[in-house]
Amino acid sequence: MIQLPAFLARQTDLVEAMAKTGAVINVKKPQFVSPGQMGNIVDKFHEGGNDKVILCDRGANFGYDNLVVDMLGFSVMKKVSGNSPVIFDVTHALQCRDPFGAASGGRRGQVTELA
Repeated sequence: MIQLPAFLARQTDLVEAMAKTGAVINVKKPQFVSPGQMGNIVDKFHEGGNDKVILCDRGANFGYDNLVVDMLGFSVMKKVSGNSPVIFDVTHALQCRDPFGAASGGRRGQVTELA
């Protein structure tokens, strides 16, 4: 399995190269992309001959340094991707960025509630 990082998910050249590997691809949803727009990324993989795509939601920007996950988007991503599996990165979604810190914090106590 190869992961396509969120910030690189709209880089067509990279997507095309990854599609050619034939590997299962885990696409992290960029926090600036709507669930419906994920279909465009999946289409690029399909055009490259790879239909082994998993979509991973990890949250969307909500204000500064905060991520939230709109779980209504899971079914939208499934629909626009031609029924690709959709997973949820709960630990990423619960991180709390400190713009002045050396590492991200998080709300670890909520992981089991959301997983």
